[in-house]
Amino acid sequence: MEQKKHEILKAVQSYLLEQARAPQEETVLYITTCGKNRRGHVWRTSGRDFERAWVKVERYFSKMPELIRWTKIEIQTQTEWVPAEEGIRRFAQTSRNNYFSKGVAFKKDGSCSFLPDEISGNALLTPVKSHKIGVNSAQLQLNLANIKGYIKRRFDRVIPDVWAYFDDEWVLFDTTGVFVEDGRILPLTETGYGRGMRQITKENQEMFLSEAIEKGTDFLFEQLWEDGKFTYGYYPAYDKQLTGYNSVRHFSSLYALLETIEYAEKQQTAHSTEELLKKVEKGLDWGLKNLCLAVDGHLYVGEKVKEGYDLKLGAQAVVVLALAKYETLTGYDFYHEAMLNLLEGMHSFIDEEGRTRHVLREDLSTKEKFRIIYYNGEALFAIMRTYPLTGDERWLKLGERLMDRYVADNYERYHDHWLSYSVNELTQYLPKREYYEFGVKNALENLRFMEGRDTAYPTFLELLSAANKMFCRIEESAYAGELFSEEEYRRLREVTEKRALHELRTGVMWPEYAIYFARPETIAHGFYARHDRTRMRIDDAEHFLSGLINYTWLLQDAKFQMKEAMDQMNEQTQEVEKVISETITPEKAEPNENQFLLKKLSEEERVGLHFADFANFTGQFLNEELVKDLHIQDFEYYPGHVPVGRHPELAFLDLSDKKIKEITTRKSPFPNRASFIKFRGRHLGLVITDSIYEQLIDEVPQFIVPDVWEFMHEVSAFLRNRFAGPVVAITGSVGKSSVRLMLEHLLQADFTVLSNRGNHNTRLAIPLYLNKLVQSPDAAVLEVSINALNSRDRGPQANLIQPNIAIVTSADYAHMRGTKDLSIIAKVKGRIFEGLLPGGTAILNQDMEEESFGIVKKIAEERQVTLLTYSLKGAETADLRLIQLKSLKELTEVTVEYQNRRYTYQMTMGSEGMAENSLAIFLTLVSLGLEPEAYLSRLLAFQSLPKVMASHTGYLDGKEVAIIDDTHNAAIPSMINGIRAFSEKTLYYSGKKLLVLGQVADLGEHTEILHKRLIPIIDASGADLLLAYGEGMKTVVAGTTIPAEHFENMDCYVERILEEVTDQSLILLKGSVSDSDYHQISGRLLKLLASEPAERREIQYV
Repeated sequence: MEQKKHEILKAVQSYLLEQARAPQEETVLYITTCGKNRRGHVWRTSGRDFERAWVKVERYFSKMPELIRWTKIEIQTQTEWVPAEEGIRRFAQTSRNNYFSKGVAFKKDGSCSFLPDEISGNALLTPVKSHKIGVNSAQLQLNLANIKGYIKRRFDRVIPDVWAYFDDEWVLFDTTGVFVEDGRILPLTETGYGRGMRQITKENQEMFLSEAIEKGTDFLFEQLWEDGKFTYGYYPAYDKQLTGYNSVRHFSSLYALLETIEYAEKQQTAHSTEELLKKVEKGLDWGLKNLCLAVDGHLYVGEKVKEGYDLKLGAQAVVVLALAKYETLTGYDFYHEAMLNLLEGMHSFIDEEGRTRHVLREDLSTKEKFRIIYYNGEALFAIMRTYPLTGDERWLKLGERLMDRYVADNYERYHDHWLSYSVNELTQYLPKREYYEFGVKNALENLRFMEGRDTAYPTFLELLSAANKMFCRIEESAYAGELFSEEEYRRLREVTEKRALHELRTGVMWPEYAIYFARPETIAHGFYARHDRTRMRIDDAEHFLSGLINYTWLLQDAKFQMKEAMDQMNEQTQEVEKVISETITPEKAEPNENQFLLKKLSEEERVGLHFADFANFTGQFLNEELVKDLHIQDFEYYPGHVPVGRHPELAFLDLSDKKIKEITTRKSPFPNRASFIKFRGRHLGLVITDSIYEQLIDEVPQFIVPDVWEFMHEVSAFLRNRFAGPVVAITGSVGKSSVRLMLEHLLQADFTVLSNRGNHNTRLAIPLYLNKLVQSPDAAVLEVSINALNSRDRGPQANLIQPNIAIVTSADYAHMRGTKDLSIIAKVKGRIFEGLLPGGTAILNQDMEEESFGIVKKIAEERQVTLLTYSLKGAETADLRLIQLKSLKELTEVTVEYQNRRYTYQMTMGSEGMAENSLAIFLTLVSLGLEPEAYLSRLLAFQSLPKVMASHTGYLDGKEVAIIDDTHNAAIPSMINGIRAFSEKTLYYSGKKLLVLGQVADLGEHTEILHKRLIPIIDASGADLLLAYGEGMKTVVAGTTIPAEHFENMDCYVERILEEVTDQSLILLKGSVSDSDYHQISGRLLKLLASEPAERREIQYV
């Protein structure tokens, strides 16, 4: 044993020595050992060089007679020192839970260091409370309670105050190393997805694929109790079992276990298939007894709820599918009668035109028309798997009826794996062209998204494997060469292989990850969803196993193998041609003409303003002794925006009340400036003022100027002239805030971005943000209001901004008070191009009203700039045009075409307006020299302002509802967008649909005629009731064809809304926040909204 241990450590030493980065101030090594069903023990050591550190490792292992079963040895590689506040910012920028990929040393001496998987396994970083998976960003933050507990367990230290214990500078680090499992040495992946896991490549994937399936089979069978019920799942960091249960997942997991038995038989594994089959039978028996009930002579799967039972199409389908799989696999007809009875019950969910109802009540009335697309694919798949067992043509006709409906309703837009399974099955009996086309679109139209998805997402591999089988059959059919190109088929195979590798790297609970959780032996070789608290539920195992098994059959298929071999030959040929091409005619890189490409600035380039720089401005220092070491890196003019504490880098702009009123025509929003300067001025780097504070001459650094507002313009011009990065300016009647926030969100992970606070975009605001160029950001993204482009004292502030990229999102009916002509709005919006620098880019929404577009375009064309246009309506003449917009329940999928290439991306903000804004973002990314695909995937984690298309779910007056809160503000175009987004979602809610709309303010004499534009949109929205508020909405209530009521009292309004809501209601809140108290409605309703429990209600079975 000692000899074997010595040999292993010698091999590990040799491997780590190769990985060591030179030069390093010290070598840091981490050892994690785990031999029992409890968290592994992590030990850290270091030395001046590798040899000295390794001596300590050998001494550590010398106390062990043999290596512990699971041993992980890592060496620290890349390190980065960051201030604590920067570390906190990095955590918050992480969009998914458990996706922070660095280790962290919170103390400089390394005595409080945690590996990345240690952080995940102990939940040391957790999402903000408002985080909803798939809806908004995790914004990770330190969980102080978990950190205290883990420090106590690992270091045996009691830390009363974590913040006081941590240093003010932290080390972020990477590691690489090996995992030793029962004597087997496995090198670990250093970076990227799968970091910290065993290295899985195309060359060794089959070995790890079979290991994942065989040991994953054991894991899922271990969750099946003696009585036939499953352990539903775990949150392994908390050592917590999930207490809920779900009939769909019970039977679909049994179906997956039957697939594993089939795999064991074909692959001749060591499993006793007879014993496994007995366990599955117990699961089927338990489910039929405890999860089913008889209604009108037929069996249904029923789940107990408050009002009785829910009968779900998905559950009905998967029990039929599981029983059909059992009969097909074994040849036994024990469950044949039950299968037929359940199959007959499926008629209750499907009408004569193939339309489905997803959830029924016990009396077979409709509870929910639609819940999740899975149910449709499961239903068709179950019917088609049963058909050959019965030979009854009724079932083939029912399958055909369903498929015809799916084709008619374009269900391929959902890209669902069950639909992929089912269409592959159906076309074996009905090889119709339209069915094949459906299956091809279901797979190909989402390939790019599937390829780039960061989570393991196991249903993708299920979909792709089924699609590959169907593509192979199409090539042997009458439609060969008609439905897809050879390149599309190659891409399908390529993405399939990538997803399989990705699943193995990121979804299998390999022991090297399990050792950091509470019960490693319990969870090892299971399957998990990292971003959902590393959730391990039976359906996770089900989907992973089904996908990996079907991928195995694909790899073993002779036709697929031939295609793979041809792909490899083509790759080798292309590689040879590339080498020859580069040898004979080496390419010469052309300089890029675009002078504002975005790049990361070095710290040396972030220079700020020093004492000498102030010679460029009109004014003088009052006491130069106080400012000899002056280094200004920020400006503020509102006391409330100056953080507490000392800020020697900040200059305060002492704008007078008189000047602010002159600029804005309103009273100053910045009171008590003199008091602020008196008490806080000594803590600042400088006060710029036109009123000398003589009593503070020796305490407060002062720069005396004739006019602070003029000084701000001088500084703006100086800093803008010096600033080498790109400046993006955005204006528009609607959409400008969202475009700015989107762009800032996409860029901020890689670059420092200067941007407006909130919607601070007026003529008073713009010079402040140009002063803030002193921060030397990598880029500036500024939202510019019509107020700033119509500046009375200096003309359009675009001349001060001098953007490299200027965007006009719209010139429409907003801010029309006092303006009779829309063309005037267009002319003012077009002024943003007056300051556009030569060689810059003008980006226009081509879908603007025709006259407005012509006016704005003409102004842009008068500059020496590149003009780019986008169109949500798909205009052929636009540079970027929409090809397809798919609205799903919680996502919107956008497909666009640019320069003859198509791009698909997804976003959570589900409206045409947000999709339109994303087109402006696309062209901006291109103009900045960035690859759109690399950034657009981040839109999934984008959150706009708090009340812009914000989605809330919960209970109002005991009824489960969904609220779309779009009350940030309103203009007629954004009202139309909001109502259309609401309309797209009505399909997913079976309850009453309510439009809770306020008037659009600031329309002056156009109020009535513009509000009438809403009437046809409301009539076509699918709403059951309009509840309107504000004077402007009276016209709408009088003209709409749907039931409508008008209110002027907020209490009565809220009371009426509560009277009308039902279970599964969908509610849209949209209206202006000015000119009435409609702005209260969001807060009033959300205050009454009871949060849904963290766990689903536990289902009680009878």
